[in-house]
Amino acid sequence: MPKKKVVIVGNGNRANVVKAIEALRPIVESSAHLVAVDLRQQIDLEEIKADLVLVFGGDGSILEVARRLGLNQIPVAGINLGKFGFLAEFSLEEINEDMEKLLAGNFQTGPRLMLNCRILRARKLRQKGLALNDAVITSSGPSRMLYINLHINGEMVTTFGGDGLIVATPVGSTAHSLSAGGPILVPDMEAFIISPICPHTLANRPLVVPSNSKLLVSVSSPSSGVILTLDGQLFFKINPQDRIEITRARQYFKLVKTERRTFFQTLNEKLHWEKR
Repeated sequence: MPKKKVVIVGNGNRANVVKAIEALRPIVESSAHLVAVDLRQQIDLEEIKADLVLVFGGDGSILEVARRLGLNQIPVAGINLGKFGFLAEFSLEEINEDMEKLLAGNFQTGPRLMLNCRILRARKLRQKGLALNDAVITSSGPSRMLYINLHINGEMVTTFGGDGLIVATPVGSTAHSLSAGGPILVPDMEAFIISPICPHTLANRPLVVPSNSKLLVSVSSPSSGVILTLDGQLFFKINPQDRIEITRARQYFKLVKTERRTFFQTLNEKLHWEKR
């Protein structure tokens, strides 16, 4: 059986990431075909041919890799060198124990819904991007109220008045959306969460809609500036005449699942529920 093709990705500016990669690289090279090591985000992951991506870092590193893979969504295993680690499920100790199994292809993946976001002006595409966690509309200037119009499947739903709006996937339900009072969804659900940020009207509550919904968002209030943020990493300036179209992406993110813990055990650990 031919060796599996593996890509290693990490932030070369972080000493602990570089050290961890240097320690595990010989193991990878002995059992698999190491296609590339990307420490400077210079490799086009959408074009690379591989069976597995090992991401050394935190959840932010995995979010970045998910977007960089684009249509080329190959399985991703996260080695947690960050703080929270909802997505990066393997610790350094665990990856040492499981590396041979991973490199042999003995793993399962959990498909994770992604967002496809398009910025339209006069019905023409201006910019687009993918998101694994969320798309967030906020003011780019001094804090002031925004009035955000929401259409779902062509129907006007409401106008949110407040600090902004979050559209999150189930994966993103434990991120910014949770801070804004949104619900936690199990990660393999097929749904979006729409959460207003500090709504002026208490009747504006988070809304969960099916993932086949087509959302159209616009900002009707004058403002010093509005931005769309994808996964907290990509930023787009939004003009008053722009429309933001949010739908499910064609591709799923393929997260390598560990058998060591369930999603609810992860919630207990990361949110400290076990201490209550």
